[in-house]
Amino acid sequence: VPYTLAMHRQLSIPQGVSIDTMKDLVVWIKDHRSKTGSWGLDFSQVGWLGLHFTGGLFQIGRLQFQPSDCYYDIQAYRQETDGGVVILADENQNFRHDGQKSDTEGTVGADSWESYVCAGLDGVTGFPIHPDGYAMNQATFLAADEWKRFLKKGDATVAVHIPGTGPMDFEACADSFERARSFFRTH
Repeated sequence: VPYTLAMHRQLSIPQGVSIDTMKDLVVWIKDHRSKTGSWGLDFSQVGWLGLHFTGGLFQIGRLQFQPSDCYYDIQAYRQETDGGVVILADENQNFRHDGQKSDTEGTVGADSWESYVCAGLDGVTGFPIHPDGYAMNQATFLAADEWKRFLKKGDATVAVHIPGTGPMDFEACADSFERARSFFRTH
């Protein structure tokens, strides 16, 4: 705790964020007690809590935020005029007939299909991901003068975690996102 507080002070992290972040240790100690009847910490949580104490995760209000790289096989595009977003499956992704990813063993069924992305000067063609989370087996074209890519696999992002410490109050979550936006611009 002293090491983390000193590191956070050096980075000008607000003390409230530091304290809220490190309180997750107590949450996991209590979780261990509720499961085993004794005080302690499940070894499986040590790596997770390491993020809290090394600057890899911050609790900002109701939610926790973890700087990370985008690990999804997608490309996201934003429409210049209205801010609409389309997410395309990255190329060479195998999908079942219902748009769900083929199984992890790489088995490809007779009714499966593979995505592709074809980018050119005039735009990009690819297979969109429906807002409900499945890939659509119908390619769409996004014109370069209307759509700009803003996210791809490997880009810097911030993952969001929901600590099991209370209700998912809309206002509290909205406040967390707003504060996190400012926090990560500054820190």
